[in-house]
Formats: sequence, C-alpha cells, structure tokens
Amino acid sequence: MKFVNQRHPLLLHPGVNQRKREVVELSPTYAQVDDRDLADLLNWFYGYSKQVNFHEYIKESEAVEYIALSDWSSFFEQSIPFLLARIAKTDIASLALAMQKMEDGVRSNPASGSLLPIFDFVYYELFLPFQKWELALDAWQAEVLQSAGNALNEIPPDFTFRARLNAVVKGNLRQQFLNFMALSNGANKWHGTGAFPFTTFVGQSGWDVQLIDTLSTNEAFLDAPGGAQGQFLQILDELSAIVQPVLAAFKRLVGEAPAHIKDSLEPLHAYWQERHAPHLGLLFTFLELFGRSQNDLNGLTKAHLDFFFQNVLRIKPRPNSPMKPTSCWKSQSTSTVTW
Repeated sequence: MKFVNQRHPLLLHPGVNQRKREVVELSPTYAQVDDRDLADLLNWFYGYSKQVNFHEYIKESEAVEYIALSDWSSFFEQSIPFLLARIAKTDIASLALAMQKMEDGVRSNPASGSLLPIFDFVYYELFLPFQKWELALDAWQAEVLQSAGNALNEIPPDFTFRARLNAVVKGNLRQQFLNFMALSNGANKWHGTGAFPFTTFVGQSGWDVQLIDTLSTNEAFLDAPGGAQGQFLQILDELSAIVQPVLAAFKRLVGEAPAHIKDSLEPLHAYWQERHAPHLGLLFTFLELFGRSQNDLNGLTKAHLDFFFQNVLRIKPRPNSPMKPTSCWKSQSTSTVTW
C-alpha cells in the first residue's frame, strides 16, 4: 500500500525506556526513616543553641557588677556551614504569603499606617538578609586572611557561593534596592512611612551604593488619580514590582545553598581544612559519623520492601533483560513514502 507524503506516526516519537516505567513511590528512597539532610541538621543545632542558656557573672568595677544571660547561638553564627544551612532553610513561601497579606490589607484600607509595615518588611526581611550574608562571608574571609600571615599567596579563591551571592546582588538586587530607597524616601517625605539606615549599604561590595543614592526620592506617585488613597495604591504597585525580583533572587540562592554546604565543610584545598574552630570540628565529625548511622537506618526501607514483595506477596524478581528498541526509518526522498 502506498501513501503520498504521509508521516509515520512513530517517526518522531521519543520512545519509552525501562527507567521511565519505574514507579517512584516504590523506590527504596521515596520514604526514608530519617530524611533530614545536612542543612536540616545544622539548622536544628542552631535553633537548639538558642535554647541553651548560661549565666555569666561580670564585675566591671567595685560598684558595677551583674549577671549576664546569654545562649550558645554565638558559637555558630559566624560559621559558614551554619550560615548556608540557614539560607537553605529560608521559607520563601512564607515570605511571599506575608507580603500578599499586607498588600491585601493596603488595598482594602489604603492608608499610610498600612503602608508602614510593608516598607519595614521589604527592608528588614528581604534586603537586609542579603547584606548580613555578605558581611558574614566578608568577615570570614578577612579572618582567614589575617590568620594566614605570610602565606597569603597560598590562599585559594573563596568557594563558589560567595561569588554567586555577589553576582545575584549586582545583577538582580542592586537596581531594585536603588528603586526601593527612592520610593521609601518619597513616601516618607509625603506620608511619613518611616526612614531606614540606607547608609549601611554604602561602600559594601556588590551593592555599589553611593551616599547620594541614599538621598534620592521617587515622587511619581503624587500624580496618581484619586487623591491620597490613589497615591497609596500607586506606592503599593511600585513596591510589588520591586518585591517580585527580590523573591526570585531569594529562591535562587536558597535552592543553591545546600549544594555548597559540603564544600564549606570539606574544602578541596588543604589550606581550608584547618580553619574550622575546634568545637565546630568536633560537631562536624559527629555529623559525619551520624550520617553513617543515618544511612544504615534508611536502608530499612529497602529491606522492608524486599521482605514484603518476596516473602509476603511471593513475587520473585525476574532477571534483567535488555531493552529492545523499535526503529522507524523514512526514505530520503520527500515525494513518496512507502511502508
């Protein structure tokens, strides 16, 4: 039988291999007994350290003495692995939901009082964390350089996450922060929405903020129709346009952070392997040993599946068989196809 200019239905079909027919839910790794990763464990230790309090007797002079209350979180705050763990466990969905609720509040009741918490949220919860992360990484690098002494030429480049953070700040956040400063200054001037310490960003690498930038104002919202309420809604729309790229940058870094935790714990260069504090070295050693027990524990899932299928259901695994591909060929001539 002959068909003129007919395309075979399987000619461009990608096909299906054996791996694509696997049921994910039946994989031994689908439901693990202990599915916590390294970021989960480090973040748990950091949270627990805030609950461990201690009292310190301090005597500054004969007339001044007191008991200071503190916790153990300071032991981990400057540690790069713990910093990466906190970044990895940032809840982007909660940030977006909080922003959406505040936006809905302003739209239902446009007022300067309802705008103030949004400006606070954008500055303290969205922009400030990036600055803190950069400061922590810069402090870590400065400490390493200082401890290196005369061996500065032997220090390798810092690990990849710091470069990724700087790239995100320069490429995605800097312009949004400049827009936020101008809008915040304009809104505060006309509606008293509050001022922020923008000068702390001046001179910090990546942000490239000049002192004159912290004084810029955006007053375009004054031309919005509808009086003061129209201005509030215009300010809100401009804030929303700033927030979306910032949340996208958050999501990017949060997704990349877990892959860098292992690099910060076990650096490839021998120089960094001696730069962990003693108490952190002991903790990281414990986590390494704990990981082996964790792997053994998670192996119970596979043993349970094997027992259920082979001993309970009496289903014996069949030997492996090679895949059998089906090929469809088309003649080079485009006038007539015969099959």
